[in-house]
Amino acid sequence: MPNPPKTRWRWNPEGSLSGAPVACHEIDLEARLVWVNAAECRLLGRTESDLLGRQFWEFVAPEEREISRLAVVRILGAEGPLSQCERTLIRSDGARLVLEVHTSHVRDETGTIVGVRTFLIDITARKRAEEALRRIEENLELRVRERTQELELALDFLRREIDERRLAEVEHRHPETPVQSSQRLESMGPLANGVAHRFNNLLISIMGYTSLAAMDLPEDSPARKNIGHVLEAARNAAGLTQQMLADSDRGKFVLELLDVSKLVEGMARLLESMISTKATLQLNLAPDLPPIEADSGAVRQVVLNLCTNAVEALEESGGAIAISTGIMWAEGGELPPLQSGRILCPGLYVYIEVRDTGSGMDAGTVAKTFDPFFTTKFTGRGLGLAAVKSIMRGHRGSIQVTSQLGEGSVFRVLFPAREEWQETEEP
Repeated sequence: MPNPPKTRWRWNPEGSLSGAPVACHEIDLEARLVWVNAAECRLLGRTESDLLGRQFWEFVAPEEREISRLAVVRILGAEGPLSQCERTLIRSDGARLVLEVHTSHVRDETGTIVGVRTFLIDITARKRAEEALRRIEENLELRVRERTQELELALDFLRREIDERRLAEVEHRHPETPVQSSQRLESMGPLANGVAHRFNNLLISIMGYTSLAAMDLPEDSPARKNIGHVLEAARNAAGLTQQMLADSDRGKFVLELLDVSKLVEGMARLLESMISTKATLQLNLAPDLPPIEADSGAVRQVVLNLCTNAVEALEESGGAIAISTGIMWAEGGELPPLQSGRILCPGLYVYIEVRDTGSGMDAGTVAKTFDPFFTTKFTGRGLGLAAVKSIMRGHRGSIQVTSQLGEGSVFRVLFPAREEWQETEEP
């Protein structure tokens, strides 16, 4: 291993940078490392003796090595101000680091340039988060384009219907019978609801991946602001789809056998990112639950909406949110029905329960909780819980709410266990 060159200039004479938390080194006019602090040794996973006497570009990634060498040569011969750049370095263990490089000249007592001092800032996590955000934005743009085409087809169908009606009036044709008109209008229900459900499931993925990307960014990262805009736009779009779904049962679900404990467990990181700023999250997930037959995207939407409602119920001082799963036996008529004229028969039900330590509700507020557009919060839209009711009604389930002022609230949604439930008409 070459030894550091001898020089008449004493590098880093004050020694003030030796214990600095930021990686720093100095090179001479031959581009050899003549001084390096402990932070840089830790960053690169190398010892001081391994670094001294070698050219800095030896530690740069192969694809950037020649560019780095030319940049160092230019800097050593420059007199003007120096700009910052980014370099990819290789640690001793082979890991790649993206570093922000800041340089300044080192001059002797006469003002002559004798070398360069460089500070290295590790921005690897930020770059990875930015790349993740870029992929999310590309995926979002592609999927929104696809769903937009579906909506345009639906709108084109409506335009043609309107044009045909106008043409019939102009040509004094016999108007459609009430039955024909009703059938045409009714055919639009499944189409609009189908598009809304698919778009809503897409928005759940967008909000989830966007929240996860934000978790990997430092608080002062410029990318956080852009991620916030994406997340807010997705939430606004979700509000519109929830408005379409809130009071309709015509949407079609894609049913599959689900283990609700595994489904909630898979959402854990997303839920933590959503509530971590205001509350602590506790999961009490029962093992070996009987499966339910449900739409996985719709069930995730139920969990997200209930957790969002729980977060909004907490005061600024924060609190705790607990999500539990389990099973219970219900007698006939014990569970509140979500559709008039029907009762839920006795049987085994699988539940998901969201409990918060928020401000709680009085009986009058509980009675209006699932009404569309009803909200006790200034910033709320009043559609989240209405969508929960619609989804549970479509799955022939039930909802139990327990709340008292000052003691928090408990929302329990119940799904019939596989092949264990049946539905009967009220006498």
